Amino acid sequence: MTKKLFAGLIIAATAVVAMPLTSMPNFDTAQAQQASLAGKKGKVRRRLPNGQGACPDAVREYVAASGHSAYASTPSNDWGAEGYICSVAVNRKSTKEAEALALRGCQNGTKKWKYAYGGKCTIHASK
Repeated sequence: MTKKLFAGLIIAATAVVAMPLTSMPNFDTAQAQQASLAGKKGKVRRRLPNGQGACPDAVREYVAASGHSAYASTPSNDWGAEGYICSVAVNRKSTKEAEALALRGCQNGTKKWKYAYGGKCTIHASK
């Protein structure tokens, strides 16, 4: 009787090991899906622009990004019309890195477009 019980355990164990891997959950994929930041706004510190133009497009790119990302912007004033100089950094190793790159891009924009702008570059959102 002990031999039959032992043989039954070996068969049962073999059956578990022989199960196709496709029927088992892929934990790496499940964890990656949970970690995805796509579609999320993250920590919003200031109002994000919407509508048409480069900066609203940058915000949409930021929201769609699945990794650590940041959006930086500064108000600008070109020929009396209010606008923005903005920058986005997407899918970086960390939020800190994304924020630094977004700020650097915004600051480079203020140097490139030398018209008056109202304020310094700040992080508007990060995740």
